[in-house]
Amino acid sequence: MSLQSFDTYQSMFRELVARKYSRADLYKECGQPGKAHPEQLPAELRVLIEMYKDLAPALVIEVGIWSGGTLYYWCKYAPEGTEIIAIDTWWFRFLQWIRTWDIDPKNILPLCANTTNQPCKDLVKEILATRRRKDDETRFILIDGGHDERTVRNDYRDLGCFVSNGIVSLHDISAERGPDHWHGIRKLWHELVNDPDKSTVAFEQDSLHGPGMFGIGVEVRDA
Repeated sequence: MSLQSFDTYQSMFRELVARKYSRADLYKECGQPGKAHPEQLPAELRVLIEMYKDLAPALVIEVGIWSGGTLYYWCKYAPEGTEIIAIDTWWFRFLQWIRTWDIDPKNILPLCANTTNQPCKDLVKEILATRRRKDDETRFILIDGGHDERTVRNDYRDLGCFVSNGIVSLHDISAERGPDHWHGIRKLWHELVNDPDKSTVAFEQDSLHGPGMFGIGVEVRDA
C-alpha cells in the first residue's frame, strides 16, 4: 500500500474544513456524478477519495450505493483492472442516475441483495472465487447500507472479512443526533477505535444540522 500517514490526511481535512470546502469545490476537483449527489459531507468525502487514490485498490466493495454519488468516484479513480462490487436492494434508483455520468461504469459488478442474509456473503465469495481474485490483494470497502446496529455489525463482519490488506470505511460514525437506529454505527466505531489491534482514523465535521451527524471512519488493514 502507498497510503500516507494519518497526520497527513488529518491535516488535509482540517485545511478543507477551514476553507469551508463545498460540494461545488468537490465537483470542480474530482468531477460531478451527473444528477446524483453523494450523501457525505464534501470535506469528509474528499479526504476519503484521496486515501482511495493513494491505496489504488484492486477490488472495491460498496454497501448501500443509493444514487451512486460515491460509486462514481470509485469508478473514476479505479486503477486499470479494478473491479467494483456494488451492493444494494434498490437498484432501480441507481439506474436512473448512472445514465447521467460522464464516465463508463464498465467495471461495476452489480449485486442486488440484502446484506443481512447469508446468501449475500456467499455470493460475494463466489464472485471472488469465480474471478480468481487473490486474498492478499489491496481492497477497499465502504459500508453505508442499513444503519441499525445488527445490520452494520453484520456488514462489518461478513463483508469486511474480505479485506485483509486495504481499507474498511464506515459512514455516519458521528450519528449521535441521528435517528435512534443509527447509534449502532457509532457504537461499533467506538469499539474499533478502542481496540489496540486496530489502526483507525476519523474525519468528522459539524454540518448544517449541527454536531453529531455524518462522519467517516477508516480502518486500515495491512496483511
